[in-house]
Formats: sequence, C-alpha cells, structure tokens
Amino acid sequence: MKFILSLLLLIPTLSFAAHSALAGKTFIFQYSDGQHYLVNFYETTLRWEGIQGDDYGKSENDEYRIRDVAPGIFLVNWTEKSEAYVDVVLNLNTMKVFSSGVQGKLGWFREGSILNFQPATKIKEL
Repeated sequence: MKFILSLLLLIPTLSFAAHSALAGKTFIFQYSDGQHYLVNFYETTLRWEGIQGDDYGKSENDEYRIRDVAPGIFLVNWTEKSEAYVDVVLNLNTMKVFSSGVQGKLGWFREGSILNFQPATKIKEL
C-alpha cells in the first residue's frame, strides 16, 4: 500500500507520453470488489469493457498515457468520455493491479489480479 501511495504522490513529477510497452496486449483485471474488465492496449489507445459488475456491458476506447515505474511495473492513466480520470498501476511481476479514479465528487480505489487473456485466433476455412 505504501508503494502505491508513493507512486500516486509522484504523479505530478512524472513525464507521460504515448508508449507501446503494452501495445498488443490484452488483460482481464479482476478487482476484489467484483468489478472485472477486459482491457486491450493498442499503440496510443486502450479499449476497456466491463465483463462483470456495475460496468457490465459498457465499453469505451480512450487515449492513454503510460510510465515505466520499474521493470514490469507500469503506471497508466486516461480520461474517459464521462470525464472520469483513471490511474492504474499494473505489476506484471506479481500480476496485481491497483486503480483509482475520480468522477466529479466521487472517487474509488480498487485492487485485484491481472489475468493474461489471449483472444482466440480465427481459423481459416478450408
């Protein structure tokens, strides 16, 4: 927890840029509060889809910014069309995810697990 709080305090000093470290990767974020998201990372955008919980059936494409915090640890943030501001820390070494966000006067903090997800490849018809 202290690690995450330290990272969040550093946010104003970090330089964010479009980054491809996660481009082409797809994950499922399973948060302990029951919220689950399928997240696809592209070069400069991501697509999230609620697959369980309050956001079930909702999806959106958003431009994201990313910062390598340490080997295998990334700080990602984006602003959603609803003007929700989201920060996510992915630790691919431990497969843990931490997120926080603010929308208006409402805020949240979540933690959970990351699952690698490989979409099925289309098989050519003979």
